[in-house]
Amino acid sequence: MTLYKLLKRAAVAVLGVVALVVVAYAALIIVNFEDEVLSPAAQAFAAAAARKVPDDQNGYFAVQGMYFSPEGGDPHADGLKMFARAAARQRKGDYRTDPSKYYLPRPKAGELCEASAPCLARVRADRTAIEFQLAKHETLRQRIREFVRIPRYEVPYLTYPGTFLMMGDTDFHMIRTLGGTESAYAWASGRQGEAIVLVAERIAMARRILREPNELYSVLLAAIWLRDEYRLLAEFTHDDPAAARRHYAQIEPLLRPLPDDEVRATHWVHGEFERVLEENRAIAAIPKERRIALGYFLLPNASYADTDGYEKNLPWWFDPAAWLLSPLYQPIATINRFEPDYARLATAIGGGPRTVAELLAKSGDPAPRHSWSVYNPIGAVIDVPGYAGYVKRLNDAFRFMRLVGIQGALLNARVPLTDVDAYLASSALAVDPVTGRRVGWDAARARLHLDALEPARPTGDVAGQLSVNYKP
Repeated sequence: MTLYKLLKRAAVAVLGVVALVVVAYAALIIVNFEDEVLSPAAQAFAAAAARKVPDDQNGYFAVQGMYFSPEGGDPHADGLKMFARAAARQRKGDYRTDPSKYYLPRPKAGELCEASAPCLARVRADRTAIEFQLAKHETLRQRIREFVRIPRYEVPYLTYPGTFLMMGDTDFHMIRTLGGTESAYAWASGRQGEAIVLVAERIAMARRILREPNELYSVLLAAIWLRDEYRLLAEFTHDDPAAARRHYAQIEPLLRPLPDDEVRATHWVHGEFERVLEENRAIAAIPKERRIALGYFLLPNASYADTDGYEKNLPWWFDPAAWLLSPLYQPIATINRFEPDYARLATAIGGGPRTVAELLAKSGDPAPRHSWSVYNPIGAVIDVPGYAGYVKRLNDAFRFMRLVGIQGALLNARVPLTDVDAYLASSALAVDPVTGRRVGWDAARARLHLDALEPARPTGDVAGQLSVNYKP
């Protein structure tokens, strides 16, 4: 056989394979052309995320205006104005962040106590510098005190559910570090009662954020905030046990286990699903013919503020897989597939820490499934974030709070170090709410501890552990 005939046959074979692929792809488009109808269960599950907090009672707006309101201004009112401007821009297709002017300086890294390091030691070592920073940021301190007294907190959506002005981790970090530094300074200055009041007010706001928000990000930041406040409270107790006992009537309410409406809050699960629903509805609103048009493909999650819409007129080679698969994507079918997973997650969290632990042990992730993408026979894509790490982080915050509660109970009962083991063996409080195991006691280091559910984010100076020091 000549080389020419060999190449000819090879070309025919390649063309035949290409033709089969094209025919199969065309058949898939035809089969997947009609999407499903939104299920009543999906509609009902998303509807549970409806906003409940009136604007005038919502601390979210006060945070938005924290830096952007001038001296003597009203951060809450200015935050509402920022939100209205952002909503107006989004209605015009502009998803950029708000260009508002900063009226107040932001604390810089290293100027204040960091949550991960002992705060009292820093205040005592750099007292003059700390006093300067507290005076410099007096307006911010006052705004934080006003913010934490606002009765409710919820993240409002902008033009449709799925897009919002997020209260970022830098805002929470500023509140934690500046507020924590102020409390530590009061404690180190002998004003222990004032220090505890400031901590208690911030804890109350963080707990409100656990209960009401309809999105996960704020709940996670609130859990981190709570963990840091309880770390500071534990530091106070260990620093001066006698002072802590004198003020135990103020401290004791903070040490009680959280009520079910905070530990088992599922509003954020409904909110996360509502965002998935609305994002996919926005995709479904684009005619299928346009989605198939050459050069167009979809970017799910394009509702976030750093993008400018769902459709991207980009060349096919920018992301050939997305370009080829987007005509097969069935957004409504995807919503219907997600709803049972999110419902299972809400059921697990609503059942309490033990139910979450059982599900984590059984499946590794309480649902939805961990991030992956598969096109099923009708074209619905399963592509959602796994929530196991988030649920572990939340429960580690609750478990650390339990350790601080035990530290306070030991202190109030004046339990000597030699009797801590016996106390833990007999106390119902010393049972881990998630695993059911007893809290550990390291006698050599005088430390209460639990193994972290998420070892990569421990709260303590031993890798993979949540720990609190005890001094009678």
